[in-house]
Amino acid sequence: MTGLQKKLKFAITRNHILAILGGLVSFFVMVSAAFFLWVMTGPRSINSFTPYIESALSSPENGYKVKIENSEIEWNEWHNPFGMSARNVEIINNKGTVIAYFPEVLVKIYLYKLLLGKIDIKSLAFISPNAMLIQNDDGSIALGLNNTDGGTNSSIPAILALLTSESSDNPVRHLKLLLIRHATLSIQNKIAGIFLRSSDTSVEITKKHGRIKGSFTVPLMFDNKTSSLSGNFSADKKSDMVTAQIIYKDIATSALHALFPTQEWLKGIHLSVSGAVRIFSNFAADISATDFTLESGQGSIEYPSVLSEPINLQNLEMAGSVTDQMNTLNIASAKASLIGNDSKTINMSLNATIKKTGNDYAIEGHGETANIPVNDVHRYWPLTLSPHSRAWVTTHISNGIITKADVDLHFKPGEIKFKDTPENAIASTIVVKNTDIKYLPKHLPVTDVNAVIKFTGITISRHLSEVFSKRAGSQ
Repeated sequence: MTGLQKKLKFAITRNHILAILGGLVSFFVMVSAAFFLWVMTGPRSINSFTPYIESALSSPENGYKVKIENSEIEWNEWHNPFGMSARNVEIINNKGTVIAYFPEVLVKIYLYKLLLGKIDIKSLAFISPNAMLIQNDDGSIALGLNNTDGGTNSSIPAILALLTSESSDNPVRHLKLLLIRHATLSIQNKIAGIFLRSSDTSVEITKKHGRIKGSFTVPLMFDNKTSSLSGNFSADKKSDMVTAQIIYKDIATSALHALFPTQEWLKGIHLSVSGAVRIFSNFAADISATDFTLESGQGSIEYPSVLSEPINLQNLEMAGSVTDQMNTLNIASAKASLIGNDSKTINMSLNATIKKTGNDYAIEGHGETANIPVNDVHRYWPLTLSPHSRAWVTTHISNGIITKADVDLHFKPGEIKFKDTPENAIASTIVVKNTDIKYLPKHLPVTDVNAVIKFTGITISRHLSEVFSKRAGSQ
């Protein structure tokens, strides 16, 4: 073959290849144009892709699978052209029980990956979903994805891990927006069944550069009483930091005890509380600190082992924080207005620091009160606080008014458990007016006494002034 023949053959081959490539490009352009036209005049059914979508969203190892009745693709807008809607979506646990139902799910996806059989979601919107949450025996809350009797890995750490995971097989790796609108939620446990409901929950979460921001509104119904939670949160994977602010309104303490059944101290508080909480934690949901405000209207506190009678409250205000990896409670201020037996208001205030050390607690605090009828002091003086001094005051003093009282608390770790209060753990001063004091059983009382009584954990001293005895008629 001559050189001219070789050049001619090469030119023909090259021309053939270019022609074939040109034809392929033209065909691809025509197909793409037809596809775009097909989608733009939709929505169009993509039920043939539904098994791929179901498989990508299901997680049998975590106890659930996804079932989609119908799915469509549609044109949304030029800058983000493709959206997918799925209707009648069910989440089914391994027992075959539907534990979440979504009438409509709107998804924006990367179409070219869908054509390759992969799900890569840019945004998700759940419209009017219905979900059942399960309270496990330890009080934790999870979506009802149960293999046995409890929920599985649908906790906050698991959700944060999913939203921030960079794994190539994570379908929400590139998720920018998550919306939940008009959700119906219910929480149930083995004992009470369904005990808490929300009929119009809304959540919005955005993600950018590994940082998550969100807001939520959760109306609640407990025991036929309405309340609400709302707030916002942010999570930064690089710093392993999660912060949240929660505003709560009219939350019954009985609802809190139902949500946190291991916190037995909540059983004795009968209030409806409102306020705000800021929470600081890591991605594993290990809370490092919080600060809070709290207020309530009328209610009662009842602890038979500590208080001889229930205390009726007119209102309560409190502000403080929990620090040191949730081991130290700082009560910056606490003010309570109590309803006395004569229906008059009694004001009390307290600031304190309670620190947990191992299984013991240390307490440093200062409290004040005024205008307590002497005959009612037994109602407000805790049974376990300096019991010897309490016994003397409540059995030897009667009538009159405590015009002022204050107490300083200095309990070292473990001392609060002692049967006898250590002497230096308490220092208190009580100022009484027009009271009667009976020193000895066989002696008549000294009446109409103005006195200052001081006591510690062990000792008690009395200083009398302006003594007027009705019996003796002299000063």
